[in-house]
Amino acid sequence: MDAIKDFFKNIRHSDDATKKIWLIVLSVAAMAVVIGIWLLGLNAKFSKIRNAKVEASPAIAESKASLREIFSAGLKSVTAAIKGKLPSGREINLNFERNFIADRLEPLPKNNLP
Repeated sequence: MDAIKDFFKNIRHSDDATKKIWLIVLSVAAMAVVIGIWLLGLNAKFSKIRNAKVEASPAIAESKASLREIFSAGLKSVTAAIKGKLPSGREINLNFERNFIADRLEPLPKNNLP
């Protein structure tokens, strides 16, 4: 633990160019750790998906649909699901009530900043 503290003390007392280099190196290392953890999490999720048995409908299994047809069908189902969750009636109510009268307000005292 003392070696780590001494390492950071040496960086703290070095010149600005050295500090910038160590900033870049340590930032890249931290970013690599975060991206590595993220990739491990994605790999775990996709392995569960790959291992799950997916039963395709007979219409999809029999036909060899193009990529465009697959994406358009998926887009249609997603938009239908989103439309189903949105409220059907759209109503905009703009009632502005004036609950104070600005003409009768007392002026604020002027305070000069130090």
